[in-house]
Amino acid sequence: MKLSRHARFLYQPCAPLGRNGKMVTNSPAHWRLAKEAAIEGTVLLKNDGALPLRKGSKVCIFGTGVGEYLTGGGGSGKVFADRDVSLADGLLAAAKRGDIEFFYDNVPYCQAGVKEILDQKHREFPVAARFNEWRRGFHMPLIELPEEMYQRAVAFGDTAIFCVARYSSEGDSEGDRPGNKGDFYLWDEEQALLDRLYKDFKQVIVVLNSCGPVSTREYEKANAVLYPLYGGGLAGEAVTDILLGKAYPSGHLQHTLAYDMEDYPSTKGFHDEKYYVNYTEDIFVGYRYFETFAPEKVAYPFGFGLGYTTFNIKTTHALLEKNTVKLEVLVENTGTFPGKEVVQAYLTAPQGVLGKAKKVLTAFGKTTELKPGEEQTLKLHFDIRAFGSFDDLGKILESAFVLEKGSYTVSVGTNVRNTEK
Repeated sequence: MKLSRHARFLYQPCAPLGRNGKMVTNSPAHWRLAKEAAIEGTVLLKNDGALPLRKGSKVCIFGTGVGEYLTGGGGSGKVFADRDVSLADGLLAAAKRGDIEFFYDNVPYCQAGVKEILDQKHREFPVAARFNEWRRGFHMPLIELPEEMYQRAVAFGDTAIFCVARYSSEGDSEGDRPGNKGDFYLWDEEQALLDRLYKDFKQVIVVLNSCGPVSTREYEKANAVLYPLYGGGLAGEAVTDILLGKAYPSGHLQHTLAYDMEDYPSTKGFHDEKYYVNYTEDIFVGYRYFETFAPEKVAYPFGFGLGYTTFNIKTTHALLEKNTVKLEVLVENTGTFPGKEVVQAYLTAPQGVLGKAKKVLTAFGKTTELKPGEEQTLKLHFDIRAFGSFDDLGKILESAFVLEKGSYTVSVGTNVRNTEK
């Protein structure tokens, strides 16, 4: 039987896979794993004690993520599932359980506004590929609430959740991340709403529902900031569990969050070519650039992530055995909440003739859940040869990887800025 290359889209969720016809996708085990991944990958950027929410908290939700909470993006980031739980869905379920009180009236209003926009565009672009092309360059506007509804929310609640949703897909010459207002930055309407929330609510919690970096400068007054990205079909459940303390954030940033879009060196030439991006920063991609040349432009450094508890980290053993560096790191939960910690090892190499980044991640590991007072030893290994420099100009030995002479320093910590030698 001959099928088109996109035929799989017609048969989602997938048919049973694995040994003995065991269902892999859409099985209970699959959904448990999907939710676990969403929880484990959520990064807590800021928390002044607002999280986890206290039982009985009166919660209202605002922002672009009310009308359309994104569980995935377009193209390869598309999530095909028969469950699509938004943050509002998760909060409503929590309210029905009696965990919180939830102002729901604005949710169907915002969802109807988003549906009207998407239905209109589906009529204009009936072919899926054309619709996705339109979405790449379009970011959902804020569905503004009637003043009467907003005032009812203020009278009801003490906690405002401000959810920023940003759609993304494969880009083209225009790029799916233009970096303007409504993408990297807030819409003017979003900023105006956020300013009102700061004044009208006792605490404001920000949830960044995005595929990647967005500006965080606007959230200096926020009591807490969560960065869950796209969490799959149970994203809303996962974030709700974290908000309530039924789960805890333990993710760490896989990229640097800079203050402005222009601070990323790849921004300047991102749209120059249709089929590729010319990385003019050479070996200094991502955090290597920021840590070496522009540390002052960093809002949150690579590897950063908070939790609901505190940890003490101590390197108890370090050995160079032939070409392998072997580390043993003792991690102790010194706080009052269970949690997991990610330990990261970085290498600082001599600048030499070829030049190196200030720090390079060499290994990392995550603990199991540690209750208060519990500890665990993580073993981190890496081959020093993997961090040689490629001499393409023949300054030392042409077309060869070279480890230059000098002092190599290994530091261990919880992000690229927070390490000890």
